[in-house]
Amino acid sequence: MFQNILIALILGFFTFGGFSSAQQTTASRCSTMLRYGGFCQDRRQSCPSGTYEYPTFSNFLGCLRADQICCARQAGQGSFMNPTAPIVPNPPQNCGLGGGLLRSRILGGRITGPCDWPFVVSIRGLIRGRTQLTYDNTVHSCAGVLIANNWVLTSPFCVLSAGSSAQQAPQNILVVASEYNVTVIDLDPLTGRQQEQLKFVERAFLHPSFRYSNINEMTPPTDAIGINSNAVALLKLRTPITGSCAGVACLPTPQETAKACASYDNCVISGWGFSTDIISEDQLVQTLLLGQNRLSSRVACDFLSRRLGLQAGRPAGTTCQGPQSTVTDGCLGDEGGAILCNSNGRNWVVRGILPFNLCVSGQYNMFVTDVAPYMQWIYSTMQRY
Repeated sequence: MFQNILIALILGFFTFGGFSSAQQTTASRCSTMLRYGGFCQDRRQSCPSGTYEYPTFSNFLGCLRADQICCARQAGQGSFMNPTAPIVPNPPQNCGLGGGLLRSRILGGRITGPCDWPFVVSIRGLIRGRTQLTYDNTVHSCAGVLIANNWVLTSPFCVLSAGSSAQQAPQNILVVASEYNVTVIDLDPLTGRQQEQLKFVERAFLHPSFRYSNINEMTPPTDAIGINSNAVALLKLRTPITGSCAGVACLPTPQETAKACASYDNCVISGWGFSTDIISEDQLVQTLLLGQNRLSSRVACDFLSRRLGLQAGRPAGTTCQGPQSTVTDGCLGDEGGAILCNSNGRNWVVRGILPFNLCVSGQYNMFVTDVAPYMQWIYSTMQRY
């Protein structure tokens, strides 16, 4: 139904098709890896001096055998996979501050701690039959990320599934900042006061190139390319967030936005979605979960799409994620959550947005929304409204 790709597919694709002999397979793979700046190495040996193991390509893009790793040239030596020194953003000092230990995952993961991720918000939808937007009259349905004190970046699916249309979203969506447990009101352990901030939505915006305008057009969600193309949305809050347990994440700089070959290894995803592939109400997690992830460059993502024989290619405005574990991925209820990456050891930057995902054990959603191509729309929308 969706672009959920088995890890095994990557291994098996070259086993059963595409080449007429083992010799052709080896030659083609070798020339491809050399052309893209790397080579396959026996896993029992370390990469030689001047190179390093590139995990995204080991058993993923180029070296498809379990006994091989990919050795890439170091920065500055013409490597396709690491063509320049790592991008170190220079964001405002007060954005992207937070983050606990990178110790868990969403699908099958463990919990974080309160206030660890102050820019992650819960998007709650109005329960059918209720009319007043309160905590008790709503239920967690999606995630989002604060990019300003009154703006939330999320997925169009979150806006439409909770509010039917962007115009109806303010009457049907409650945004909760400083959230930790989505089933009860969180209390500050020091003061005993309510820790969460309940925020009403003033207006919702879908990217103009997103294909759908209401939830009925997306039901049933069979058009994976359409649902995941240009999948960016903004929520303007009626009042700004405050307090030390709420903050904003950094956005990519213009210099980073222009780089199609940038990839990021130190990334996380977080959310309150289902933690197993058993989709039932009692499997929706209560406390915020965290998972480690990495993002491939758009160039590498296109390369992978071609190697997998995906005729439609990647959806517009997406890139490829590479989970640190085969069971690390978003799930139902995690949609709209940010993929946050840290390149300087201090500030977390929004690099991606989690799409709709019917998580199934052993599978993961390969494509995620790449935030960089939409920075002009994001900034212009916030400035205009």
